[in-house]
Amino acid sequence: KEFSDCYHSTQWLARTKYPWKLHLRHKILCWEATALYHQSAALNKAEKHGPEIAALMAAKANVQAARALEKEMRRGSWGTRLKFVELGALEKSSLILEKTIVKRLDLAEKENEAIYHERVPSLKKMEKIEANLLAKPSAFAEPPLNTESPLALLVPAAIQEVALRFRQELKEDYKMRRRDAETKAEEIRTALQLLNLPAALDAREGTQGIPDQLWARIQEIQAKGGSGHVDTLLKQ
Repeated sequence: KEFSDCYHSTQWLARTKYPWKLHLRHKILCWEATALYHQSAALNKAEKHGPEIAALMAAKANVQAARALEKEMRRGSWGTRLKFVELGALEKSSLILEKTIVKRLDLAEKENEAIYHERVPSLKKMEKIEANLLAKPSAFAEPPLNTESPLALLVPAAIQEVALRFRQELKEDYKMRRRDAETKAEEIRTALQLLNLPAALDAREGTQGIPDQLWARIQEIQAKGGSGHVDTLLKQ
């Protein structure tokens, strides 16, 4: 679902004058706020309660700066479309982040005032969070030229084998059902013949309208006198 939402959002954004600069600035501020929030957790574990409060205050300032951009982002034609997934998700995530940070900051300040009485350092004296790669980049391997489909390389061999077996079973099931249908059709023809219903049989096998054989019989009866001839036969 997330991939689908992202795809449709991207397609919609390609046709609008979406404020990408504000969007990216909003994202960066929220990421920095999240990093500072996690840094405060590490400081709390290390019993550095003053620096913990400073980190939370910096996180609160960042997320509030991000939320201040949302009003500007809603001003364009894109802003009236509340059903737009990405913009709504952006506002929702920043609101949740702000509530989480404020809740933890209020608790940290109360604990520091009542128990620890540590001095809260200025934001300039806070240690900067170093950037780290969470995933190592790897070079893209070109598929061989004789490969039938590049997408086949993305599907595990076991899944391909199951899919092939399913297609074969589906074909066999179709053949079996077709044979059963043909057998039942033949049984119907035999039953109609036993009931002396050749006209019904002819009508059933015809492609459209009254079959030629039935028309020939109608003309034959009409030539002998029509319904009067039939009444004569019945009286005899």
